[in-house]
Amino acid sequence: EEMLPDPQILDIVMFVIHDLEAEGKIYCKCADPDDGEYDCQMMEDGILVFCKKCGASHVVPVNNLLGAQAFLDCDSLRLE
Repeated sequence: EEMLPDPQILDIVMFVIHDLEAEGKIYCKCADPDDGEYDCQMMEDGILVFCKKCGASHVVPVNNLLGAQAFLDCDSLRLE
């Protein structure tokens, strides 16, 4: 049986991801930061944030509230 993350944690992480995207603070391998085309996908160990154009990605863990709240303080997200 697949374990889904706590909905509160998921909401926090998704809010931060969308906020960073709206502010242009997600960076990937695309030459111009405005060229990135970002999407998210639930994975076993977290939320995979990735660029549809260059394939760069980062997994944001969603397995505990403390980690999700720490992610709230993040001012940018770099996809590798």
